[in-house]
Amino acid sequence: MEHLSNKKGDLHSAIQILQQALEFYPNNADILYKIAGSHMALNQTIKTKEYLVKALSVNTKKVATFKLDFPQFKNNTWINNIIIEYSNSSK
Repeated sequence: MEHLSNKKGDLHSAIQILQQALEFYPNNADILYKIAGSHMALNQTIKTKEYLVKALSVNTKKVATFKLDFPQFKNNTWINNIIIEYSNSSK
């Protein structure tokens, strides 16, 4: 159980660091996708959707990097639906 809480603590720390980076690079899709994936790993679906949509609005092509960085979510239905929905609406 301690390992799991350490992992969650690491994710919270990662999000804080990424948030700081976002202050300097607010339109960096890589940072936005990493924040989205980190929130997803913590089962924070609202934050995941918020940052995933922001990332998609900056650069839809970088979604491939998101899927490589977070392969555990590659087949997640609601994430894929957001990606498809956003891709279709931005055409």
